[in-house]
Amino acid sequence: MKQKFTIVLCVCLSLLCIDAFGQKNIVYPRNETVFMGGGMWGSPNNWNPVTHWLATVGTPGLVYEYLFTYDPITDKMKPWLAESGKWLTKNTYKLTLRKDIQWTDGTPFTADDVKFTYELAQKYKEVDYSPIWNWLKKIRKVDKHTLKFTFSDPRYHEWERELYERLMIPKHIFSERSKEEILTGANKNPIGTGSYLAETHDQDTT
Repeated sequence: MKQKFTIVLCVCLSLLCIDAFGQKNIVYPRNETVFMGGGMWGSPNNWNPVTHWLATVGTPGLVYEYLFTYDPITDKMKPWLAESGKWLTKNTYKLTLRKDIQWTDGTPFTADDVKFTYELAQKYKEVDYSPIWNWLKKIRKVDKHTLKFTFSDPRYHEWERELYERLMIPKHIFSERSKEEILTGANKNPIGTGSYLAETHDQDTT
């Protein structure tokens, strides 16, 4: 299991932080803490993986993660949350997930989360990756860690890119939220699969 660390979002690179979520005067171990610069467009105010382009620096990748990563030097896909993936036929793709992954609240990461992530874009057309349903026909959960994607128009290159660009969303949290919360909510205290927790923030840095 990946070791969990903490992302601290604060004004300066100091170990004595004031927590914008309510905690004060907390000293964070420097060897377990990452301090990051703020976003281009303003102070940290969004940790929502659905609106990932607005999310605070570090939210994609450190808090929320992808099924695969991509190495541009070798031009190879590397399994991350996924264990493997392969085309079974010209329009059917089998995805197998790692079995040792948990969300940071201890809930297992499963095929239900992957299915929910994509079907969210089918339910709400405002989700930026909803056009995938123009060529994705259906998703079938085979078991807790296996899914089969059936495509009406298999676009191999686009699907490969999708696998290393799409942040996975926790079903047990987002399925309880309203459409407005999903599409415009800040998602404070985010629960991801990554090695870091979003612990505190202030106006300049993350």
